[in-house]
Parts: sequence; structure tokens; C-alpha cells
Amino acid sequence: STSYSVRVASCDLLDILVDRYPQRVLPAVQANLSAVIAQSSQANSAGSEDWWRPLEAAFTAVGAIAPTALEVLEDEKSAGRQPSLDFNQLLVSVVPGILTQSRTCSNSVCLGSRR
Repeated sequence: STSYSVRVASCDLLDILVDRYPQRVLPAVQANLSAVIAQSSQANSAGSEDWWRPLEAAFTAVGAIAPTALEVLEDEKSAGRQPSLDFNQLLVSVVPGILTQSRTCSNSVCLGSRR
């Protein structure tokens, strides 16, 4: 059985907000995602051992809203509008860099699944 936690409740709330207010929430998610990626990259370059923690939270948030966000993005595409959230930023720009870093997670279990 899955236990309910603040993390789970936050993900549920974010998904509800995306569903009800996509034009307001998805651009805010995109802005925060970009900021977290930049901050995590800077922290990693500076040698911080906890550089991955905000990135893990961002992955969790994006994963929680993915089905709802994908529906919104498809509607935006059909209407000829620019996408309000760029999943490629994570999948193309961030994930490969994490997977190829030689020192990634040297002293910790990072980007692992949490329950």
C-alpha cells in the first residue's frame, strides 16, 4: 500500500492545479524548472554533494503532472500555440548529462526512487 505524505499531497495538488489552470500553472512550472536546472548545475560545478536534491524534486513534480500536462500540450499543439512546458529540457538537456557524469552520486544515492 502507498502511504500518503507531504510529497504525495504536493504532487496531487500540483496535478489538480495543472488540470484546472493550465495556462497559469504550466508556465510557472517551466520557469521554476529552468531555475532548478540552472541552480543544480551551478551547485554540481561547485562540488556540492546535495546538488541533485532540487533536481530530484523537479523530476518528481514533472512526473506527477506529466499525464495532465501532456493533454494540455497536445491541445496547445492542435490550436497552433507554443507549448507552455518543455519536457525536452529535462529529457534532452538534463538527463543525459546526469547519466554520463563520472562523479555523479559518488557519495550518495541520488535521483533514486522514493516511496
